[in-house]
Amino acid sequence: MRLDRALAHLERYPFHMPGHKRNPDFCLPGAEIDITEIDGYDDLHAPTGVLARLQADLAALYGAGASFLSVNGSTCCILATISALCKPGDEILIARNCHKAVYNACFLNRLQVHYVEAEFDPTTGFYTRVTQAALDEALAAHPEVAAVVVTSPTYEGYISRLHCSVPLVIDAAHGAHLGLAPWLPGRMEGDAVICSYHKTLPALTQTAGVQVYDSSLAPKIKRYMDMYETSSPSYVLMNSVAKMADLVADSAAFETLQAGLQMLYKLPLQHLRLIRADDPTKINISTLHCNIDGNALAHRLRARGIEPEMSDRIHVICMATVGDTAAGFHLLARTLTEIDRTLSPGDWPVAPLPLPPRHLQSWQVPAGEPLPYQQAVGRIACETVFAYPPGVPMIVPGEEITATFVQAIQAAKNRPHSRQWAVPPGTAHFSSLFLGNLFLLLPSKKP
Repeated sequence: MRLDRALAHLERYPFHMPGHKRNPDFCLPGAEIDITEIDGYDDLHAPTGVLARLQADLAALYGAGASFLSVNGSTCCILATISALCKPGDEILIARNCHKAVYNACFLNRLQVHYVEAEFDPTTGFYTRVTQAALDEALAAHPEVAAVVVTSPTYEGYISRLHCSVPLVIDAAHGAHLGLAPWLPGRMEGDAVICSYHKTLPALTQTAGVQVYDSSLAPKIKRYMDMYETSSPSYVLMNSVAKMADLVADSAAFETLQAGLQMLYKLPLQHLRLIRADDPTKINISTLHCNIDGNALAHRLRARGIEPEMSDRIHVICMATVGDTAAGFHLLARTLTEIDRTLSPGDWPVAPLPLPPRHLQSWQVPAGEPLPYQQAVGRIACETVFAYPPGVPMIVPGEEITATFVQAIQAAKNRPHSRQWAVPPGTAHFSSLFLGNLFLLLPSKKP
């Protein structure tokens, strides 16, 4: 019996958690199936029934040896997987464009972090793929690493196909849909692949999973998933995953998505440019060669009833999934065509922002003092600064605040039409810049 069908037969009076008691008077959407680990409904931390079968279904869907469900997002999976593979003090190799959760896992485990960088494409302003050559070179320079962590696909849809002799962790948070239809790129390959079901598939926010392809790693990852996962997993969220798994098991579910994307990529645009990445479901709309700012384009899209995924000074990204309708695709196509007719040529060259010097590992950084970032040149960051989405750190604790970095921050805050910089490795925007109160915690002196 699948979870959703089991939840349709909740008949006993709930003298148990949660406190709403499934009482319809409270008008809480989803409350009618929001239960706890009552008799007959399994336990995510020790599944033997419907949840065990759900995880087996997910493993089969992705061709994995084991699958562990998360209702704490991909962040939980990242923390658990890195903790499982690395001992405190170990060396680890990560792509510089990894999500902040990877950096947090390295901090918590006091890991010695080494970087491998993705290639920068000056024609688009995107960081694209980590090449096999770059990975091999980094591994040769750091042969003692316990694991490698790479983001693939990236937020913009670029895929790195890699192999190595140490455990390879793929943060495929944006790749849960890959391999589920013949026209899509194949699923990500690695020893452990982490994906967010809610980002690109029809499941509720916070749902994710780790697919384990090296069976020897499964018990270790399960141990740490139990540590990081909430002890009160939401049956509302888990039920959405069960329904999602049923839906996408049939590749026909992706037909509307395929047709809509084919139409969009054939649009005869004169000024806007649709950049087709490895994953075509990331619709990257470039304003590099026309007289409109990406943020201004996003504003015009909103005025016409379209909310994009993100915007920066040179791009707008729209995400397409199986949840989109033909009407939605036609609205986007019509709107882009109409806006394009009002534009004229422009030229906005970009260049990568250099990596800042690193003086300490993040966990070695002492407590510091608050300073306005404008006064921070030459100081050492004590906290992470990142753009969200996608949550890729622009600077991490232990790195030096440079004049170039401060200029880039100021440019992002002011959103000028002069585009001197692409954002730092792995991200393509400054749309929502998290700076706390515009202060960085910095030691008084460089170590």
